[in-house]
Amino acid sequence: MSIPSSSLLKRNTLTPYPHQRRTVLVLCLTALLAFTTPMTKAQEQRWRNCSDAPTPLTVVEALVEPSPVQAGKEAAFMIEYESGMEVSAGILDVTVKYLGIHVYHKSGDLCSAVQCPLPAGSGSFVLKEKMPAIAPPGHYSMLVSVREPETDRQLLCVEMDFSLSSWAGALSKPFSWLMGPQLGAQRADNHAAGAFVVDH
Repeated sequence: MSIPSSSLLKRNTLTPYPHQRRTVLVLCLTALLAFTTPMTKAQEQRWRNCSDAPTPLTVVEALVEPSPVQAGKEAAFMIEYESGMEVSAGILDVTVKYLGIHVYHKSGDLCSAVQCPLPAGSGSFVLKEKMPAIAPPGHYSMLVSVREPETDRQLLCVEMDFSLSSWAGALSKPFSWLMGPQLGAQRADNHAAGAFVVDH
């Protein structure tokens, strides 16, 4: 006996069976918990010089605020240094790594990002970066390098570790097709009400 075409269409939809929904939700929650495990204060505020040789500007402190950084919001990366020279121009390189993987890079004029000149002696500057709203939670690092425009000599290099808080509210959209239309709508309503409910 032939199967009606409407039945074939119904069997080929992407809506999973109940046990598949539960499996997907468990896997998603496990990954989320792994990435959002609280870090100690020492882990949140680690930094290190990343130059292979001594640089004219020596970093003495680096801080990231707020801690943890919030997805979709601006973060401030403050760098304190000691220097024997004034820096009136430079090339600024910023590289972001997530779990050790390069995910972002930009290069531009130093004085377009901070106030120049950077004075000799003790000084500091602040870089502000807005974190993407869809950035996954977890452990990140940002490498900041300053180079001379003419010689390409490195003037400063520092790498700062920071954590990014979860975007649990964004889970309702990316995984809604896995939950099916009714469960996806229910999940969105639960989030709007401030609840986090797992279908059993």
